[in-house]
Amino acid sequence: MTVHAAPFPMFLTDINEAVNVILTAYTETLSERTAVNANHAHQLDKLLEDVRAMEIYLKQKKEDLRHKLTMIASALHTE
Repeated sequence: MTVHAAPFPMFLTDINEAVNVILTAYTETLSERTAVNANHAHQLDKLLEDVRAMEIYLKQKKEDLRHKLTMIASALHTE
């Protein structure tokens, strides 16, 4: 029983094609992950922007409340 081996150049061509398929799949996966990461980064930036706006709003409300309490305390103190 003889086993006929593919000619060496054909073997290299087959390996080259297999490597190209693997590299293409790897590149596509990296590209998809990069897109997902970019989307996540954008979402985190938006979230951070919203949190900072809320922080400013809450600080202003705190100052308003502090001012109102000072006015109430002054009014009670003068009576």
